[in-house]
Amino acid sequence: MSVEFENGLLRIIRTADPYGLRVEGAVDHSTVTVFGESLERIVKATRQDVHADLGGVRFIDVAGVRTLVSIAGRLEDGRALVLDPVPWHVRHLLHLAGWDAAPGLRLPRSRDGAPGEDGGRAAGGD
Repeated sequence: MSVEFENGLLRIIRTADPYGLRVEGAVDHSTVTVFGESLERIVKATRQDVHADLGGVRFIDVAGVRTLVSIAGRLEDGRALVLDPVPWHVRHLLHLAGWDAAPGLRLPRSRDGAPGEDGGRAAGGD
């Protein structure tokens, strides 16, 4: 693990297993650009699925969620952006925006066992 970015609001850590990023803090107008750039670097560095651990995200605005959806939508060759874990407030915002079934985006099952908003596929379970 290595720190990609850190300031008083946001910390982004590169992870190896699973390959991707762990995000902690707030993704808002002041941090969304570095969030997107970090995620783009990770996506471009592999041909496999990319995981985004959002468990430490205290706040994310619509621009942050749009960044996730946009990057996921550009993935090719059957790859996915796997969001796991996903805090309730992030999952809820994805659902409200109608982006919970966006192409290339995969969410885990919710805590109550209901299928994820990705059409029922649990993360890692195809």
